[in-house]
Amino acid sequence: MKIPFLDYLQQRPTTAAFPTVQKLLSMGQKTPTNPFTGTVIGFHTTDQTYTREAERLRRCLDLLALPHEIRPVESLGGWVRNAAQKPTIIQEMRAQYSGPLLYVDVDAVFHQNPWNYLGEYQNVDIAFYRTPEGELLSGTLLLNDTPGAAEIVERWVAACASAPEEWDQVILDKVLQKNPEEFRISTIPASFCWIFDCKNQSTVDIVIEHLQASREGRERKFGFIVPNRLRRRRNRIEEIERILFSEASRAESAPDRSR
Repeated sequence: MKIPFLDYLQQRPTTAAFPTVQKLLSMGQKTPTNPFTGTVIGFHTTDQTYTREAERLRRCLDLLALPHEIRPVESLGGWVRNAAQKPTIIQEMRAQYSGPLLYVDVDAVFHQNPWNYLGEYQNVDIAFYRTPEGELLSGTLLLNDTPGAAEIVERWVAACASAPEEWDQVILDKVLQKNPEEFRISTIPASFCWIFDCKNQSTVDIVIEHLQASREGRERKFGFIVPNRLRRRRNRIEEIERILFSEASRAESAPDRSR
């Protein structure tokens, strides 16, 4: 069982600077360093909080010229149940898009083009970040266009349907650990699932940053602890949005790359 206070002690204000709009545009205009590219996918409920998360994510993806679909969905009434839609949406998008899929939670922002680093994972079914404590994080997932990846997602969909109150990433871990020899599984670095105020993660070469939108719904759950964590999240968002959505940044050309 995780103790929120211990989680709080492991966090500190971030010192990582977010890239300027000009830098993101420049990276988006560069020729990819390898031919391994695909589609970035995600989803969000249509409430105000998550719609804003989606706007921020799409802005990053457009600046980096990354093809993507961030799909709006109806809320099922709770954070865990909404998150449990993840494998179903991935399965639907797999039917729609060929090639690699890079799933990210909608509270993510991109510091650079992830495909420049993912070529070494082109022969696996699935790749994800696992914390030093052994926890699988499903906030960033690489799913290649393979029968193995399709089977993983199919089992994940069924397992989430059977346990709608269980966290999707816990269920995914159970699916993978039940018969790990069936699949080609790999892990990606923390830089692909970087949490902006996590103490044990380096700020070097961040690729994808997660802004912990779930804190918005936990504001009063643990008394004085969560508001401090929530304040850090909101300060970080203000810093990033000042860059992404300022008048000067909006003047920069960023073609819509949504599909």
